[in-house]
Amino acid sequence: MNRFFRAYTISPRRIILVGLAFSALALIVGCRSQSNGDLQALIVTNRRFVIDSDHNVVRIYGRLENMGDSRFRQVEVRAFLKSPGGNQRGENMVLLNHIAPYEKRNFALSVTSHSQVNDVIIEIRAPEHH
Repeated sequence: MNRFFRAYTISPRRIILVGLAFSALALIVGCRSQSNGDLQALIVTNRRFVIDSDHNVVRIYGRLENMGDSRFRQVEVRAFLKSPGGNQRGENMVLLNHIAPYEKRNFALSVTSHSQVNDVIIEIRAPEHH
């Protein structure tokens, strides 16, 4: 009977190795849950903009809504100003961090306009890391 117990006892070294393995697995799973999911789950609602011709700036307001169960570490909300002829007349972006599943997050940004503006296009992108 002593042999049976001795053969199946776990040394402290093995306990530490198993603990490290589980810790590494938890870290990997945790990092994945914070990674950027499918950007198609993100939509912009309550989009509005104010053209300030006196200061050549357009102030843009909106709400980013995560319609899915993915978490996003960081997303880029980029706004493009369009002229009446459809030409781009300015752009700017804001980074939003740690978007939880089903979260709604307000955002605002200003874009310098380089001529007359009649529309604003908003895109959601993965951030560019330089």
